Amino acid sequence: MLGETKHASSIYAESSFTRGNHMLLDRALQQDLLLELAQLGRLDQVAVQQLSLAKHPDLSMHLVYLEQEGLVKNISTRTMDDGKTKVLSSAITNEGMNFLAGDGGISAILKVVTVRLHEDTLAQLLEHHLQQVAADQPDKAGFLDQLRSLPADAIKHVTLDLLAKGVAQLPATLPLLQTWLLQAAQNVR
Repeated sequence: MLGETKHASSIYAESSFTRGNHMLLDRALQQDLLLELAQLGRLDQVAVQQLSLAKHPDLSMHLVYLEQEGLVKNISTRTMDDGKTKVLSSAITNEGMNFLAGDGGISAILKVVTVRLHEDTLAQLLEHHLQQVAADQPDKAGFLDQLRSLPADAIKHVTLDLLAKGVAQLPATLPLLQTWLLQAAQNVR
């Protein structure tokens, strides 16, 4: 539902994937494993036998999965006679700790991307939209000539004004945005 937010790890813990009656991925178990590794090890190695879930039949499978996702590091493993991997010791990674915290950690701060639009790009965007919006306007050519003659600072000012006016219209466009999000969600399925 739009406007309702949930902590990523709580959404994760609520979901599981099954095939028939067999549970393939048990998100609650994975959540419990991450929490216990965080409490016991704090990024240090923990012997799997120390975990309260040590006797869970799918423990190693889930630890291998969590390692593939970068949330844990399986330090010591053994290949069993049946070819399956048995995890003997594991540690939660910084990505796992960040996942539990739900804030992205320092990585979220360090991986900020700055996008810079140069004046000529802004002018091209404005011109493109003017051509579409004013397609049958008799003074369209005059608008385009005026836009092309503007100095860089004026283009920046016009763009910021248009952005502010667009943001002011967001409440009126909320139903349209909800429709687009529902359509996008249906197309993903």
